[in-house]
Parts: sequence; C-alpha cells; structure tokens
Amino acid sequence: MAIFDKAGNLITQKPKTDKLVELKEEFDNIINGKEVFCCQYCDEEWDKKSSRSQHEIWCSKNPNKREYRKTKTKGKKKEKEPQVKSKTKTSKRIDIIKELRKFDKVFGLTDEQIVKYIRKKIEG
Repeated sequence: MAIFDKAGNLITQKPKTDKLVELKEEFDNIINGKEVFCCQYCDEEWDKKSSRSQHEIWCSKNPNKREYRKTKTKGKKKEKEPQVKSKTKTSKRIDIIKELRKFDKVFGLTDEQIVKYIRKKIEG
C-alpha cells in the first residue's frame, strides 16, 4: 500500500530514522554496556559491525576465506645464463656539439672560430 504525506504527495523513499530514536538506542548501549559483535567462525569480539565483517572475510577458520593474490614461490629461482660479451670494442663517436659547448663556455668563441673547429673535427 502506498504512503502519502500530509499534502497528499506519494512518498517514494523510506523516511529517515528519527535522530532522537538513534540517540536513545546509543544511550541504552552506553548504560547497559557496549554492543559487541562476535565472529561466527572464531568467536572473536569486535566493537563495530564493519570490523567484524572485514575480519570474517579473512578469518583463518572461515572455510571460504579470501586468499591473497600473490602466491608464494616454491622451489629455487632460475639462474640466469651468462651473457656473451663481444670481443670487439665499438668506438664511441665523440659528440662535437657537446665538446664545443664546453670549450665555448671557457673561451667565448666567435662564429668563424666555431665553424673552423667543427670542419676540422669532421675532416679528421
């Protein structure tokens, strides 16, 4: 059966609980002792319902407990094969521009001097 408010409008959502009722229940819990939530598998006690439910998911006595995603590695690790190194050495090409920048910072070269230096390095 539908529920209507005082103005005659249809109520589609559940009404929120009265704050006074919530505080009264909380007060009763404080006076009569705290409410305790027990694990259904190991009977461990928890203060909050959410703490208990998280514990039950991982509880060691739970037959359907959650497992960790990473599995432990069994056995020895594979040894890496030694890499074969080539006997011939490759000569590293000298970067002319980097060398020239370092040289230019110290001495302050003109454009003509820079061009001569680069041509000399390229020719040999």
